[in-house]
Amino acid sequence: MHDVAERLTEIETRLAGLLAAGWRRAASEADALNGEADALVELGMGELAARLRAVAAATSPTDALRAATLAAAACRLLRARQARNEP
Repeated sequence: MHDVAERLTEIETRLAGLLAAGWRRAASEADALNGEADALVELGMGELAARLRAVAAATSPTDALRAATLAAAACRLLRARQARNEP
């Protein structure tokens, strides 16, 4: 489970970078976000995967901001839930 927490932290860091850099970097991150989404589906985190795909598919700065914010929040919530469930 530690690997999952690390992956969530890495995704959250990537999303924070997108938010800081703005729309300019979103297109270059689309493939990486879709790859992360595929891996998350295999881990049973389909909802988070869908949120990452929404970031990758955003067609406007407003859509990208909205999608990245929701995906980052989902990462934080999943990390908190995982921490609570660890012995």
